[in-house]
Amino acid sequence: MRLTSTGALMGLAALAFALAAMTSQSGLLVLLSGLVLGCLAVNALRAWQTLRHLQLVAPPVSHAEEKRVPTEPWVVHHTGRYPVSLIQAVHPAGMLFEVASLAAGEKRHVVPQFSLARRGVYHWKEVQLQTAHPFGLVRARRRLSLAGELVVFPALYPAESPVAAGYDAMVGGKHRGSRRIASGTHFAGVRPLQAGDAFKQIHWPSSAKGLGLMVKTYEEELAGRIAVLVDPGHSGSREAADACVRAAGSLLFAALDEGHHAEWIALGTEQVELVPPFSDGHELLDALARLPLTPGGLTPLHLQEAAAKISPRSALVLVVTTVNEAVVHAVNEWVERRRVVTVCVPAPARQWPPLPGALVWEYGEDCLTPAA
Repeated sequence: MRLTSTGALMGLAALAFALAAMTSQSGLLVLLSGLVLGCLAVNALRAWQTLRHLQLVAPPVSHAEEKRVPTEPWVVHHTGRYPVSLIQAVHPAGMLFEVASLAAGEKRHVVPQFSLARRGVYHWKEVQLQTAHPFGLVRARRRLSLAGELVVFPALYPAESPVAAGYDAMVGGKHRGSRRIASGTHFAGVRPLQAGDAFKQIHWPSSAKGLGLMVKTYEEELAGRIAVLVDPGHSGSREAADACVRAAGSLLFAALDEGHHAEWIALGTEQVELVPPFSDGHELLDALARLPLTPGGLTPLHLQEAAAKISPRSALVLVVTTVNEAVVHAVNEWVERRRVVTVCVPAPARQWPPLPGALVWEYGEDCLTPAA
């Protein structure tokens, strides 16, 4: 139980009336003091009883982007026989939602109206239900052991796709090859019918000109390969790690939009994550949200192990929170092996050691561009 600001003022007023009554020996002031204290006591009792009749059901998993509210509704159920009011659900990170009033037996769906500025996973077991019903003078609280969690995705932003390598033929690829193929999206012309051509490939308007059967050809569609190596917080700074994760996620989604095959790995971990072209990226966002802060990831061993686990045909995209000797040495080694290398560093890029042979991009809190 806690007094609200109004309740605290009322308590001070009751104390003032009591002191004045002792001085003036006035029965009226004693009565006023007793009325105020009675209101506080009734409020405390009714607030405690109200909490006993309130049930809160949280969604098993909620999703939201940084600084955006989740969309999954909660259920508030009042099982008592009388209307209640002034209901709040509170998380240590902020106010979840408020309900002005509930009728007897009413069940209401409520969407939380709070947002979190940092990616991560937040658990509902820390939620408290509180009410100051009926007068708003005394607030009762009850901690709830709710199952479920809120997964806050990093806030991604528009970015260019990094340079890819290892191009392969793929239907739907957004890059054009020099060959002509039998099926595709972009019409390239016609050629004479050859053995093995399908009947449906025949281009009848051209064939009707009397030069023999002609078939349609299309531009070759290609998709490249990109591997993103993410530094999960070498310096131990949560802000730097979050900015790095946003940049990595933005690059991965830009690569997916270009139809590339993408894979990524956090330095110091064992698993390489593959992201198919044109996927919705939900699993990628979930993994980035859950990526823990891991200091000391930019070591020669971690960089070598990560590069060895990814496809040798992929272009390398290294997203770091700082540039140390291990990064410079690894980039020089990759360039010598004729790998396509892009290094994304915190802006401004001129503060870091030069990386000859590599493309250097710089990122901020909400932007990612090639360095000048």
